[in-house]
Amino acid sequence: MRFYNQQHRFYGGVDLHARTLSLHVLDAAGATALAKTIPASPNTFLQGHLPFPRGGQFLSYARLVRCAHESAGKKQGTGGNKIGNAHLKWAFSEAACLFLRESEQAKRWLARREKKQGKARALGALAARLGRTVYHLLRKQEVFDRQRFFAS
Repeated sequence: MRFYNQQHRFYGGVDLHARTLSLHVLDAAGATALAKTIPASPNTFLQGHLPFPRGGQFLSYARLVRCAHESAGKKQGTGGNKIGNAHLKWAFSEAACLFLRESEQAKRWLARREKKQGKARALGALAARLGRTVYHLLRKQEVFDRQRFFAS
């Protein structure tokens, strides 16, 4: 990966505390280019990390759904494989695997999906479902409800 083999102009870091978040950006010489401290509250997190008006846009940003190129009803191919946040894709994929490890109901749901789509697509569907759920839980500031998650 060429990104890690070059000298960068700026370096960033986030320091998380119970009451504040500190963001610092340093230039290559080590001088502070930006130093910002914000209160650690759910509203601040939502404003900074969930600027999407709909859950589908968040899923697209997190690379949990495919984007299709269509014109006049004809499929032109897929594109944008590197658009979005790969770290969120990884995080939700890991969350899906951990969720499967702990939940018998999730294992049954995955087994039903595997019959129709195969294991890889079924895991991707579970990760996307978790992503959509997390988006709405953060937006509405609610607690996870297992019955509602498996209702449909």
